[in-house]
Amino acid sequence: MPDIVELVVNVLRVVLTIAALAALVDCVRQPAQAFGYIGRLSKPLWMGLLGVAAAFIFVAPVSILGLAGVVAMGVYFADVRPKIKEMTGS
Repeated sequence: MPDIVELVVNVLRVVLTIAALAALVDCVRQPAQAFGYIGRLSKPLWMGLLGVAAAFIFVAPVSILGLAGVVAMGVYFADVRPKIKEMTGS
């Protein structure tokens, strides 16, 4: 039974780390002025948050730090990214 748990944790680790890195790459590609216009944290802060989130998720996906990383990634994808896409029209 522990082998199945380990497999699930490793799959979560890979999938969530890839998603967090995708959020980081998307953040890097956005114009810095857009973050100020939508009234959110600055681009460097988001890049730092998403980079740390990816590291936390990779190191310990099933921990409070991994959960914090997933929340940061979710906020970026659900709140920040759509507003930037709406503003830039892309």
